[in-house]
Amino acid sequence: MSIEIVALIVLIPLMLGTIVRIAFGPTTWDRLIGIGLISSMVTIVAIVMALHFDESYMLDVALILAIIGFLAKVLIARYIERSGNV
Repeated sequence: MSIEIVALIVLIPLMLGTIVRIAFGPTTWDRLIGIGLISSMVTIVAIVMALHFDESYMLDVALILAIIGFLAKVLIARYIERSGNV
């Protein structure tokens, strides 16, 4: 079993735990941090898959996912700040 498969097997339960934190987070900021964490994990999964399958286009996909995840965090944080729901 290669190290890439082991990394994917470890990341799946961590992602599920993060989804639980997003769903049942006590505060809105906990949910925002969970969204940031899940976007980072999805980016890591794309990178690990690029390494495992030796496909360079997956690195481009990982870069796009990281940018979208960052923009989502910024936009949600601005919405929370402007709505006063802190």
